[in-house]
Amino acid sequence: MDNLSSIKSKKIAVILLQLKSPGNGKGSFIGYMYGGILDRFEGLAGYRIVYIIMAVFAAGGFLLSTYILNTIKKERTGEK
Repeated sequence: MDNLSSIKSKKIAVILLQLKSPGNGKGSFIGYMYGGILDRFEGLAGYRIVYIIMAVFAAGGFLLSTYILNTIKKERTGEK
């Protein structure tokens, strides 16, 4: 395991920790965003937009987690 891949892994971990939603009961930005969308776009249109955003976040999370798992596997096996 070289030093550069170790640094990359640590940077990824720091970014993921910073993205963690607050646990102090104030709520997260996504709830406010969804509320604003539902207020602006009434009825089915608002819900369509909200669910599209959810799908995009889910797909992004899947891709990011796949990348992170592959990076960890490569680190453990010593590949570059």
